[in-house]
Amino acid sequence: MNKKGASWARGTAFVVALGGTASVYPAHAYVRTRASESAVLLAWRKPCINLQFLLGSRPEGVSEELFRTAVGESAAQWSSSRLACTKMFLSVSASPSAKTFVDADRVNTVQFRSDFWGRNASKPADVVPYPFNALAITSVFADRKTGAIVDTDVEINATGPMWGDVVANPELRKSSNSHDLQNTLTHEFGHVIGLDHTCDGGGQSNLKDNAGRDVPRCPGNIDTQETTMAAIVTPGDTVRRTLAPDDQKGICEIYPADGKLACSDGGGDGGGGCLMAKGSRSRNGFAMTALSTLAAALLVWKSRRRGASERS
Repeated sequence: MNKKGASWARGTAFVVALGGTASVYPAHAYVRTRASESAVLLAWRKPCINLQFLLGSRPEGVSEELFRTAVGESAAQWSSSRLACTKMFLSVSASPSAKTFVDADRVNTVQFRSDFWGRNASKPADVVPYPFNALAITSVFADRKTGAIVDTDVEINATGPMWGDVVANPELRKSSNSHDLQNTLTHEFGHVIGLDHTCDGGGQSNLKDNAGRDVPRCPGNIDTQETTMAAIVTPGDTVRRTLAPDDQKGICEIYPADGKLACSDGGGDGGGGCLMAKGSRSRNGFAMTALSTLAAALLVWKSRRRGASERS
């Protein structure tokens, strides 16, 4: 399955070396994230989501323009402005902040982490380290009973990986530690809307696709490898910048277009929509699920070696 448009990269990811294929995976399949305890499928009650990216968190070497462009283009891939078949709309806004807590505060954030690669939680007991080779992690907070997502936070590893625009600067492909920011964020924003990986790299929240079929082990076949929500990526990868038919099918079936604009009334879903309640507190019943205890949005990288594979 070839992607429309071509040479873009994927969102969040694990940098892995592709080699060989696993079991055959049916085309146009997608996998939804499930709550870690109840196994309820997650989704936004109202698909009008604002993502606040923290300009002050940028590490040396990442320009404001690169950050703005990567966030904006990645959000657009999952929005009705690019896909007529969905009602989902991801808007973005900039914040001068350098750091924010990863908690169910109903403010969806995107930030680099340069000081400590682990969850930046307000409670010490919730501060946990992430795998050193994870490129990015998306934490999703949802109601265990209903599956309604109320908050998402994306953290990008800036303690080791080097970030850039591989399309504009193809020479970055020569480095085994350079990663395309837009590629990774497009993948992570798939987790933001409630999608899980199309291949199982370990720690998967859901091992069944939309048709009830078993999710293949990574890397999967070539079609699976080309999806934005594949749990594997190589350094310099840009394939996941644009959505494959599988990814489009997922967002368009979960949030189908109905002729109305999701943000037309100016309000979002609780604190997760266009208008955010910055001071709101988390409520009982919400649990962090898309760390999938660290895996729903985990991104890991490896050097390019044929035959090697990594988990997401």
